[in-house]
Amino acid sequence: MKWIIIVSAAIAAWLSSTLAALQLAAPATACTVSESQIAAVKLETMTYADVSRMFGCEGKLAGRLDYGEVVIENFAWRGEAWPYGAFDGEFINGVLHGTKKTWLNVGISAKES
Repeated sequence: MKWIIIVSAAIAAWLSSTLAALQLAAPATACTVSESQIAAVKLETMTYADVSRMFGCEGKLAGRLDYGEVVIENFAWRGEAWPYGAFDGEFINGVLHGTKKTWLNVGISAKES
């Protein structure tokens, strides 16, 4: 019985720290992006300015690598299921080349018996 309490406490602490880290890593922008906005994103043709304009707000710079002729920047936007949802765009020399979306929509439903 004692080990169940210890394991439960450890899991609760891990979940709490993980959620806190997600909130800190997530974009500070107040706007959120939706699945339909993301569906309109075009890889290898849109610039950061194009994506920001389409989303209606700036993303948060999450990382930048400068190799001289090649600059890779990662920007993040909030998803609708904040603080868990996020959309990340990877821009190489200012052009979108990669995306990642995480938990944009989270729904909880209860089954009736």
